Amino acid sequence: MQRQAGGSEWAGGSSRTWAVLCHLAALAWWILPGLGHLLGPFVVWLIKRGDDDFVDAHGKEAINFQISATIYGLVLMVAAVVLLFPVGMELVGSTVGWREPWPPRLLTFL
Repeated sequence: MQRQAGGSEWAGGSSRTWAVLCHLAALAWWILPGLGHLLGPFVVWLIKRGDDDFVDAHGKEAINFQISATIYGLVLMVAAVVLLFPVGMELVGSTVGWREPWPPRLLTFL
């Protein structure tokens, strides 16, 4: 058994199961892409937050992690587009008028 977060009582099997489900509910992303990873832990936390302090603490942690990971991912995507788009456009612009050496031009008389 484990100690409850922020308390001196020990968490029972049911409490630990619901706490794990708070974290595993993020896999709802596979069912509802885009928001499932946020809604899954949020729904489990809303259902069980008043019943047990251990589940309440783990539900908050799961939601906090998912929100943080979403923000970090969005910032990295924007940074990648801002930094890599000009580089890609420069590469594409420098190849204008260049022809691939393969396949050889067999019908050069046309």
